[in-house]
Amino acid sequence: MRKPISSIVFTFFILWAFVAHAKANRDAADIRALTEKAAASWNAGDAASIAGLWAEDGDLIDVSGNRTTGRIKIQERFAGALNGAYKGSHLLLQIDTIRFVQPNVAIADGHFVLEGGHGADGKLLPKESGLYSDVITKRSGKWEVASHREMVPTS
Repeated sequence: MRKPISSIVFTFFILWAFVAHAKANRDAADIRALTEKAAASWNAGDAASIAGLWAEDGDLIDVSGNRTTGRIKIQERFAGALNGAYKGSHLLLQIDTIRFVQPNVAIADGHFVLEGGHGADGKLLPKESGLYSDVITKRSGKWEVASHREMVPTS
C-alpha cells in the first residue's frame, strides 16, 4: 500500500520542526551558559574571562552611554572596574528572553543587579540594577557577544 504524498510531506515537516526546535533549545542553553559564565567571571574578578566571551570586534555601551569597542579594550575596561571601584563586587545577570533572528544570531534581553562597589572615599556604592540587551552571534560553532547595551528604566 502506497502512502499519499501529503502524508510523507507532513511527516517530513514534523521531523524538520522537531529538529529545529531541539537545536534552538540547545542554542538557548548555550547562550544562558555564556551569561552565567560572564557573571561568574565578574564575581571572580576575571576581566580576561569576561572579555573572552565577546567577539573580537564586539562592543558595549553602559548605562552612562560610554562605548567600548573591541575585545582588548573591553578587557581593559573590565580590568579597571574590577581592580577599582568594583573589586569584590557581586553581579547577577538574568536572561528574560532569547529571540533567534537568524540561526546564528540571537537577541538576549535581561536584567542585572550589581552590588558591593565602593567609591573613591571607600564608602559602599548604592546597588545598581537595570536592563540589558545583547546581540549574540555564533561563529565557528561558538556563541559570542557582538553587542551589549545596558539601560536603567526611568519608571
